Parts: sequence; structure tokens; C-alpha cells
Amino acid sequence: KYEKVRDASIAGAGTVTVDNLWPGDYKVKEVRIPDYYIADSEETDSFNLSSDSTVPVTFTNTYGLGTITIEKKD
Repeated sequence: KYEKVRDASIAGAGTVTVDNLWPGDYKVKEVRIPDYYIADSEETDSFNLSSDSTVPVTFTNTYGLGTITIEKKD
């Protein structure tokens, strides 16, 4: 079972670094997707962090496109 270690926020596109973590197994979860976006990847990513290592984790979201129907009336 995983327990919550820390929250991190990113406004828009960008990066965040979470440091000072003990070696071990971790799970990163994207909990909020910006309005009008669709998650392209899994909401969670699991990894093992060893001493003095950096593990890149990427979540990708695309802008969601909608559809309209136009009806002409005479």
C-alpha cells in the first residue's frame, strides 16, 4: 500500500521537482487535468527510486476537440 508523501502543483505546462525522497517504491498520480484537456497517458506512474538518482515522470494531455451540428432552417 502506498501512502501520500507530498503534493506538487504545476500551473499549465511545465515541470516540478520533488526532492529529498527516501529510496523506495513510489507512485505518482495526476489528480487534476486542466479544463478542456484529455489525458493521453495513465493517471498514475509507478517507479523505484534508488539513492542519488533522478526518475523522470511525464503526463501528457491534449486539448479536447468538440463537435457541433449546424442545421439550416428556411
